[in-house]
Amino acid sequence: RAAHAALRELGLAPGERIGILSENRPEWAITDFGCLTARLVDVPIYPTLPARQMQYILHDAGVRVLFVSSLVQLAKILEIRAELPALTKVVLFDEAPRPDGVESFTDFLAGGAAAEARYPDWEAAARLATPGDPATLIYTSGTTGNPKGVMLSHGNITSNVVSSLSVLDIRADDECLSFLPLSHIFERMVGHYVMVYAGVLI
Repeated sequence: RAAHAALRELGLAPGERIGILSENRPEWAITDFGCLTARLVDVPIYPTLPARQMQYILHDAGVRVLFVSSLVQLAKILEIRAELPALTKVVLFDEAPRPDGVESFTDFLAGGAAAEARYPDWEAAARLATPGDPATLIYTSGTTGNPKGVMLSHGNITSNVVSSLSVLDIRADDECLSFLPLSHIFERMVGHYVMVYAGVLI
């Protein structure tokens, strides 16, 4: 709820892009759910990519807000930030000294928590998403030229989650090891959405 409110406070319109540049960690999931409930489109970025490839993806997607895991990843973004005119905010997951213009995730969530009362409709607002609305924009690694952005809708992901649970014997007392990167749609769909929906500990 705090992440949802913090994103709403930025005045972003449904469908605008949010980037997540991070290894697997709870903050990835919190940002993702905050983004989806605010009907924004998240763009996951592999943390193994070099800065120039990140610059292409972030520019092509028109990412407005970027969540970054660590100072190592932040250094890549600072190298290319001048070439990203659409990027208005960078938020750092790690608690570490930050340069001016970079907000800590703790402060981001605190601002959202303070604003929650302005968004009592947060769940109703999330339910306004339709199956055809875009949920995420994933860039393929590709072998021909620049990466291609693949748009997946809420319906695309939901149908896979429901279908998976109809054939996998997953129970709420199970535990799941998060192994593949969450930037990969298989891990995100099976190791994240399916498990959370089924009440599994990740």
